[in-house]
Amino acid sequence: MVAGDDSRERRTAARRNPVAGAQRAGQNGRVTVRRAVGRVGRAIVLPGGRLVEGDLTLRPVATGDVDGLVRAISADESISLWTRIPWPYTHREGAEFVATSGRGWANGTDAPCVIVRADRSGILGGIGLHRIGAAPTGRSSFLPDEVGYWLAPDARGQGVATRALRIFSRWALCDLGRPILNLQTRVGNDASQRVARRAGYRFVEKVPATDVDDDTRDHDRFVLTIGDLGAG
Repeated sequence: MVAGDDSRERRTAARRNPVAGAQRAGQNGRVTVRRAVGRVGRAIVLPGGRLVEGDLTLRPVATGDVDGLVRAISADESISLWTRIPWPYTHREGAEFVATSGRGWANGTDAPCVIVRADRSGILGGIGLHRIGAAPTGRSSFLPDEVGYWLAPDARGQGVATRALRIFSRWALCDLGRPILNLQTRVGNDASQRVARRAGYRFVEKVPATDVDDDTRDHDRFVLTIGDLGAG
């Protein structure tokens, strides 16, 4: 599933199914995971504040990204069609996503990043790891350790998504120490499926919407482990 602000969809799902809702309810340096005083989770900190490969940079979503997120996402309604990102995407949605992103990094539950280039302004897209270390929930489309991504229209067709997914997935597996990464694409999203396969993700199964209580679309599920990195 392409990454985005899924908080609204999760709240909607919780209203449809209160029980399921309650259950759910740097320069390439190694990540530092530390216990945050007074918090149940663990704050995640990227040394140097980013992951870098060549001209591509992945950094945590920041307060100043609201306008850039709104511009990038509002440029193409199909982003919402294939993802959990709401439409229309206004300043309100952008501000809410930035706020929840900050809490996710601080609590160690989510790690949302924006994709940018050093030689140009503007946000190219987003990528994130969600529900880090959460227990699986039956009949839910919201998976633990789930990676998602999206790209603005003018960033497509240049290998940006594949490069970003490789960089980010290696960090999540090797540095953050997640044993397995989950990735989902809505059935019919061929472009996102190609990105997942090029980054080394293995197709696991097709999950019809009738098998979950919190989504109305069929999904293809993929996984990646540290062993898959060497196989690529």
